[in-house]
Amino acid sequence: MKLNTKKFIAMLDEASLPIWYLAYEIGMTVAQLKIYLSRGRRFDYDQTKTMLNMFGAEEMAKVIDWEGMHVSCPI
Repeated sequence: MKLNTKKFIAMLDEASLPIWYLAYEIGMTVAQLKIYLSRGRRFDYDQTKTMLNMFGAEEMAKVIDWEGMHVSCPI
């Protein structure tokens, strides 16, 4: 899954969730997470599943980069 970085960071800020905690939960370092977000890299299945469980599908649907994955938003 690819994320829209600006929208995702705004969602983290709104949820008052520190980036280090998210990185820990998805099994990455903060530096790795920043690279993924800044370069638009895809997160793997387990990382995606963890984020969906943390934030919920409706919130994540708003920050997923659908065009970057060459998919139209199913919602």
